[in-house]
Amino acid sequence: MGRHTATHRWHSIPDVCTVNNSWLRKVLVAWLPVAVVATVAAGTSYAMTQEVTRSGADDVPRALAQRAADNLSRDGTAPAVTAERLVDLATDLGPFPTMCGADTAVQ
Repeated sequence: MGRHTATHRWHSIPDVCTVNNSWLRKVLVAWLPVAVVATVAAGTSYAMTQEVTRSGADDVPRALAQRAADNLSRDGTAPAVTAERLVDLATDLGPFPTMCGADTAVQ
Protein backbone atom coordinates (compact mmCIF):
# COMPACT_ATOMS: atom_id res chain seq x y z
CA MET A 1 0.00 0.00 0.00
CA GLY A 2 1.31 3.34 -0.96
CA ARG A 3 0.97 6.62 0.85
CA HIS A 4 -2.32 8.39 0.48
CA THR A 5 -2.00 12.04 -0.39
CA ALA A 6 -4.93 14.39 -0.25
CA THR A 7 -5.63 16.22 -3.43
CA HIS A 8 -8.03 18.72 -1.90
CA ARG A 9 -7.06 21.86 -0.06
CA TRP A 10 -8.53 22.94 3.29
CA HIS A 11 -10.16 26.34 3.13
CA SER A 12 -10.03 28.94 5.82
CA ILE A 13 -11.91 32.20 6.27
CA PRO A 14 -9.23 34.28 4.45
CA ASP A 15 -9.53 31.89 1.49
CA VAL A 16 -13.31 32.28 1.43
CA CYS A 17 -12.98 36.07 1.51
CA THR A 18 -10.88 36.05 -1.63
CA VAL A 19 -13.67 34.35 -3.63
CA ASN A 20 -15.72 37.09 -5.27
CA ASN A 21 -18.99 35.37 -6.22
CA SER A 22 -19.17 32.67 -3.58
CA TRP A 23 -22.56 31.97 -1.96
CA LEU A 24 -20.76 31.59 1.37
CA ARG A 25 -19.36 35.08 1.07
CA LYS A 26 -22.83 36.47 0.36
CA VAL A 27 -24.23 34.70 3.40
CA LEU A 28 -21.40 35.92 5.65
CA VAL A 29 -21.70 39.50 4.43
CA ALA A 30 -25.47 39.48 5.05
CA TRP A 31 -25.42 37.56 8.33
CA LEU A 32 -22.39 39.03 10.13
CA PRO A 33 -23.76 42.57 10.70
CA VAL A 34 -27.03 41.11 12.00
CA ALA A 35 -25.11 38.84 14.39
CA VAL A 36 -23.00 41.76 15.66
CA VAL A 37 -26.06 43.97 16.25
CA ALA A 38 -27.91 41.13 18.02
CA THR A 39 -24.90 40.43 20.24
CA VAL A 40 -24.50 44.08 21.20
CA ALA A 41 -28.24 44.42 21.91
CA ALA A 42 -28.28 41.30 24.08
CA GLY A 43 -25.14 42.37 25.95
CA THR A 44 -26.55 45.85 26.59
CA SER A 45 -29.83 44.43 27.84
CA TYR A 46 -28.01 42.01 30.15
CA ALA A 47 -25.74 44.74 31.55
CA MET A 48 -28.65 47.09 32.21
CA THR A 49 -30.64 44.37 33.99
CA GLN A 50 -27.67 43.47 36.17
CA GLU A 51 -27.08 47.11 37.09
CA VAL A 52 -30.71 47.70 38.09
CA THR A 53 -30.86 44.48 40.10
CA ARG A 54 -27.55 44.99 41.89
CA SER A 55 -28.10 48.66 42.66
CA GLY A 56 -31.46 47.86 44.25
CA ALA A 57 -30.04 45.03 46.36
CA ASP A 58 -28.62 47.44 48.95
CA ASP A 59 -31.83 49.39 49.56
CA VAL A 60 -33.34 47.20 52.30
CA PRO A 61 -30.13 46.68 54.32
CA ARG A 62 -29.31 50.39 53.99
CA ALA A 63 -32.77 51.38 55.30
CA LEU A 64 -32.47 48.89 58.16
CA ALA A 65 -29.04 50.24 59.12
CA GLN A 66 -30.30 53.82 58.93
CA ARG A 67 -33.26 52.99 61.17
CA ALA A 68 -30.94 51.26 63.66
CA ALA A 69 -28.55 54.23 63.64
CA ASP A 70 -31.44 56.64 64.25
CA ASN A 71 -32.70 54.52 67.16
CA LEU A 72 -29.21 54.30 68.63
CA SER A 73 -28.75 58.05 68.41
CA ARG A 74 -32.05 58.62 70.27
CA ASP A 75 -31.91 55.87 72.93
CA GLY A 76 -28.22 55.02 72.93
CA THR A 77 -28.73 51.33 73.78
CA ALA A 78 -28.53 48.29 71.55
CA PRO A 79 -31.50 46.49 73.16
CA ALA A 80 -33.73 49.39 72.14
CA VAL A 81 -32.81 48.73 68.50
CA THR A 82 -32.86 44.94 68.43
CA ALA A 83 -35.96 44.59 70.60
CA GLU A 84 -38.15 46.06 67.86
CA ARG A 85 -39.08 42.57 66.81
CA LEU A 86 -37.78 39.09 67.34
CA VAL A 87 -36.83 37.20 64.22
CA ASP A 88 -37.38 33.47 63.89
CA LEU A 89 -34.69 32.46 61.38
CA ALA A 90 -36.46 29.18 60.67
CA THR A 91 -39.43 30.97 59.11
CA ASP A 92 -38.36 34.56 58.34
CA LEU A 93 -35.81 35.18 55.60
CA GLY A 94 -35.99 38.98 55.82
CA PRO A 95 -33.21 41.25 57.02
CA PHE A 96 -32.65 41.82 60.72
CA PRO A 97 -30.24 43.95 62.75
CA THR A 98 -27.44 42.49 64.84
CA MET A 99 -25.70 44.82 67.31
CA CYS A 100 -22.11 44.30 68.40
CA GLY A 101 -20.50 46.10 71.30
CA ALA A 102 -17.04 47.62 71.50
CA ASP A 103 -15.67 44.21 72.48
CA THR A 104 -17.26 42.76 69.27
CA ALA A 105 -19.68 40.62 71.30
CA VAL A 106 -23.23 40.38 69.99
CA GLN A 107 -25.61 42.27 72.28
